[in-house]
This record gives sequence, C-alpha cells and structure tokens, in this order.
Amino acid sequence: MIERPVTATKEMSILKCMDKMRQYKVDSLFIIEPDSRQLLGIVKANHLRSIEDKTQPIRNFISADFATLYPEQTILDTIKLVTKENHSTIPVVDAKFCLVGLITKSSLVTTLSQQYFDYTEDGARMNFWQYIATNYTEILYFCWNISNLLQSQSVWPY
Repeated sequence: MIERPVTATKEMSILKCMDKMRQYKVDSLFIIEPDSRQLLGIVKANHLRSIEDKTQPIRNFISADFATLYPEQTILDTIKLVTKENHSTIPVVDAKFCLVGLITKSSLVTTLSQQYFDYTEDGARMNFWQYIATNYTEILYFCWNISNLLQSQSVWPY
C-alpha cells in the first residue's frame, strides 16, 4: 500500500491539480478535506483535459464513483476489485472514510511478488514446491490475473 497518496483539496483549481499530477507523475488525485483527510472523491487527468476553463475549482469535477478498501481487507479482495471491476487505483479508507493509503496495480504486483508464495492462509511458512503441489489451480488463476494486470498498465498521458 502506498501510505502517502497524492491528494488535493476541493478549492484547488483544475490547472493546479493538473500541474500536481504532472509533478508526481500520476493520472488521478484524491480530493480530501485538509484537516480530517476525509476522502471526498477522485479526479482523473483524462477528464480534466477536456475542460476549457482550467481556473475553475476542482470541486465541480469530483467523482464519487469509485471503489474503496479498508485496511483489514485481504489481498484477495484487492485482486477481485482490480481484475473483475478493472480499477487501477483503489483508495484505502478507515471507518470515518479518511484516506489512509492507496493500492495501485503496480503496488499490487509488487506486493504479490514479494509475499504471495511464501505463506499459507494461516501464516505458516511453506516452501515453494509445497505451495505449488497444494495450490495448483489458485496459482494458475494468480498468473492469469498478473498477466492481465501487466497488460492493462497505462502510461502517463503527458
């Protein structure tokens, strides 16, 4: 999980938000309340490019249509959101809907490659060949999902 996702406030102009996206090389920003970090929504670069008056505040263009995860959810929940619903960025929020992190396709691939094959669901260590012998179909599904993730990686549009 990315612990400090790039954010903006609803009063920032579209131009400043686009500049921030360029600076941090991201294609979306999470709009938060500055004091509480409560997540208000998301804005995506491809939507902002088509707006002519870029001096307007971003609050008029915030989308509230996005998936979220909670810190206690599993990596399998994350894989389902990314693969079945095709989300590329998923904010992680607490019970008060405050932004605590971000999962991207890239961070998910990294996490899976580091952890997925080392442990069973109950946390016991298992060697690679034991894992393959007991989880053959799950490994095929995992490889198929990773393949789809890698194929769908988008490049920053600017």
